[in-house]
Amino acid sequence: MPGVPPELQALLQATTAPERDDAWARFVDRFSALLLYTARKVAHEHDQAMDCYAFVLAQLRGDDCRRLRRYTSAPSCAFSTWFVVVARNLCLDEMRSEYGRDRGDGITDAEIRATRKRLVDGIAVQLDHAGPLTDPTPAPDEEAAQHELLAALAYAVDSLEPREQLLLSLRFHDDFSAREIAQLLEMPTPFHAFRAIDKVLAKLRQALGKKGFTDGDD
Repeated sequence: MPGVPPELQALLQATTAPERDDAWARFVDRFSALLLYTARKVAHEHDQAMDCYAFVLAQLRGDDCRRLRRYTSAPSCAFSTWFVVVARNLCLDEMRSEYGRDRGDGITDAEIRATRKRLVDGIAVQLDHAGPLTDPTPAPDEEAAQHELLAALAYAVDSLEPREQLLLSLRFHDDFSAREIAQLLEMPTPFHAFRAIDKVLAKLRQALGKKGFTDGDD
């Protein structure tokens, strides 16, 4: 199974209970740090993050590792990227189910929108489309143009592949260095992370250009 980590391959090929237990332990040892990172980014408190961590592990192992087997059927991206996306979605499910919006200590829709806005704002700055963003009192026409730009950029980001969205989130929302991203996503060198991010930014510039937006210094 090309592209499948050996720990996952061993887990899915195990036939006896001892083999499955041993393979599961090795799988968790390999990907525990990645899962903890994801849980801590979704949850606000240590206990909540640990609840998410345990919940995701249970979901991944349940039903004969049904969720993990989905990756092997069509490995269109690196497993680490796929794993983070799946883990993040499961953590959000756990936060909403366990803590709920009414208690005020879980992830709310407003918080998700705010997180998305911070990401889009950060990308806008990187793309040199930040002219109106730096003006504390923009004129009405500038404010309208700013909203149009950010709406177009948000749409372009939503249209990216999951791996591309993850790269941007790690760099411009979580403020990870290229070295940290390369280690997290198992890239050979930080240069590969830089190059991957630049390709995604170029893709966004092209999408905005088609909508009539040019760089802020044009």
